[in-house]
Amino acid sequence: MADPVLLVDDEPLILNFSRIVLERAGYEVVTAENGRKALEVFDRLVVPVPVLVTDIRMPEMGGLELARRIKAMVPSIRIIFLSGYPASDELVEEIQHGGASFLSKPFSAQSLSLEVEKAYSLK
Repeated sequence: MADPVLLVDDEPLILNFSRIVLERAGYEVVTAENGRKALEVFDRLVVPVPVLVTDIRMPEMGGLELARRIKAMVPSIRIIFLSGYPASDELVEEIQHGGASFLSKPFSAQSLSLEVEKAYSLK
């Protein structure tokens, strides 16, 4: 079975691009278009998901809140934040203390694959 990744982004083009990249890299990808839906998907998963890749700014629930909620349930989950905006102080703190990483949009297929590979190597 492929390694699972929970991928969350409210931009359909980025969500689809990222899903294809990760599937081609050998990962099983579960997607959601915002944080609220990602929590619903996460609650229904049978297989634990060790890596969360999430956009930071999304309607209904952003990536920081989503990451906090999932990390409370699965402290070992590795998180990769995506954003087209510069990293805020809150995000920098989350990355430094939570072991998360940050990938700036736009990103290449190779940089996304490398970040997920790195997250798996740290789990």
